[in-house]
Amino acid sequence: MAEKIFHDLIGSTGGRVRLLLSHDLKKATVRSNQLTAILLEDLKTTARIEVRAKVFVDATYEGDLAALAGAPFRTGREGRSEFNEPHAGRVYVKFRENQLLPGSTGEGDQAVQGYCFRFHVTNVPEKRIPIARPEGMNRADYQATIEDIRAGRVKRFRDVIQVYAMPNGRFELNSDHPHPDTGAPSESLDLTEDNWSWPTATQAQRRKPYQRILTHNVGLIWFLQNDPEVPESIRKDAQQWGWHRDEWPTNNHMPRQVYVRQGRRIVGEVTLTELDANVDPKLGRTALRNDSIAVIEWAFDPHGHHKYDPAHPGVREGYFFVLHEPFQVPYGILVPKKIDGLLVPVACSASHVAYNALRMEPVFMALGEASGIAAHLAITKRKQLRAIPVPLLQKLLVERKGVITFFEDLPFDDPDFAAFQWLGARGLNLGYRATPDKVLTKDDRAAMRTRIPGIPDTEGTMRELARAAYRSLGPKSI
Repeated sequence: MAEKIFHDLIGSTGGRVRLLLSHDLKKATVRSNQLTAILLEDLKTTARIEVRAKVFVDATYEGDLAALAGAPFRTGREGRSEFNEPHAGRVYVKFRENQLLPGSTGEGDQAVQGYCFRFHVTNVPEKRIPIARPEGMNRADYQATIEDIRAGRVKRFRDVIQVYAMPNGRFELNSDHPHPDTGAPSESLDLTEDNWSWPTATQAQRRKPYQRILTHNVGLIWFLQNDPEVPESIRKDAQQWGWHRDEWPTNNHMPRQVYVRQGRRIVGEVTLTELDANVDPKLGRTALRNDSIAVIEWAFDPHGHHKYDPAHPGVREGYFFVLHEPFQVPYGILVPKKIDGLLVPVACSASHVAYNALRMEPVFMALGEASGIAAHLAITKRKQLRAIPVPLLQKLLVERKGVITFFEDLPFDDPDFAAFQWLGARGLNLGYRATPDKVLTKDDRAAMRTRIPGIPDTEGTMRELARAAYRSLGPKSI
């Protein structure tokens, strides 16, 4: 259904968006560090098409266009010492805890966190299609699951694979993490190590790990439903699930895209790190970014990088879930060093740790919207992307209800939403509350003038000051 919705959205543009499916990127033309054209090849007919543009947006998980154009990039994990990040490099951490366990060296490497498929299944009999044993399935892949079952740590399907309820009798599956109370599942849908080559591989080279991950994932479900060593109670619980008849009907009811949690990461004008989530005691919040274009709330959440090791029970190497306060995303992470005419909202500039708070689709959508508006500004104002007026970009974002500053008490329908968002990135408020109805003291107004030079000394409430300040300080035109 999601695929249909995307096609409907494209169809609603009246032909202004041309969709090219099943094409491979073959060449990027760069002149004087400016990306000017790309060459695509139809995988079915081998016909080639050149696309010229003033601005390109590389929205791939892997950053394939950025790399082909010559933008510098990172893969794998930085060591702890590179950015002084507590959770960088090789680490063992229990889920939702911060403490590093023995064996955590902090060494950087080229390990890549596990990928999996996000299947949609159903337990509605008239919509359910049985899951067949995949060709090439290797039962040895599930030995850690067998050990979990023998030890009594796994007693049902949901103890191995996460199941999320969706509308209309659909459920989405995802890989699960070892739970601190049980230590299980030791392994789930994530297939680690076999995917390490993926970020820098060609499309043709990715076909082998793609098929390996697909076979492993479907095989795990089939194994839980059918293997005689799995207790009957677990098999019966697992057998309630099947592919949904209405999902991906032209692809055997399975998604076409593997969940690439992390590929390349460009080296941009700014690099986001774990330290950006540190709270500044003077502000009562994370550092303010006057170039913010989005906000991150999700935890630092990389999945495992190595297969389960019994020497480290209850954890998978590289897997952690560390909570933090909301922090802002600066525009510069979209802009690659050395290459002009290109924005990269997905394979953007961040350390491994920071990327694993950013890598959720709500942030990708916010960065994609910012990229579209930034491209428009660069073209209309005849400026390079790294030189566009970011305050104007922010104005256009917040007036479309984009969030560039986190506030606990500012709903989208607040009449002064845009003013609080734009000024919030410049230090209007301390902490995470906008407090629109707070009556300001003389000292409050003086402190704001220190944080935001030129802000008017308007008496009254925070709302009244925000309105006056947005009128006087906010960008006036496009």
